[in-house]
Amino acid sequence: MIISDEGLGMPRDNRDSIRKLASHNMISESLALRLGELIGFRNLIVHQYGKVDDSRAHKQLYSESGDFYEFLEAIERFIYSKRDGSGEHRTN
Repeated sequence: MIISDEGLGMPRDNRDSIRKLASHNMISESLALRLGELIGFRNLIVHQYGKVDDSRAHKQLYSESGDFYEFLEAIERFIYSKRDGSGEHRTN
């Protein structure tokens, strides 16, 4: 919804959504890179492009879980930055 509300155009795929957020400083470039890797990992699992090593999958998800929280915090900061003192969304 943020991409649409901000008029950033239609993303081609999940990675493009992340790139759009990063290119408009809604998330950091380093977070965008890490999330892009997770998207690739997700595609590997969902589409079964190869045999998935369960221990690698567990390690990847466990070690990268902080990225989800970092993403949520970045989006929350962006949303709050768009609000005025009353808590209402600003209209331009």
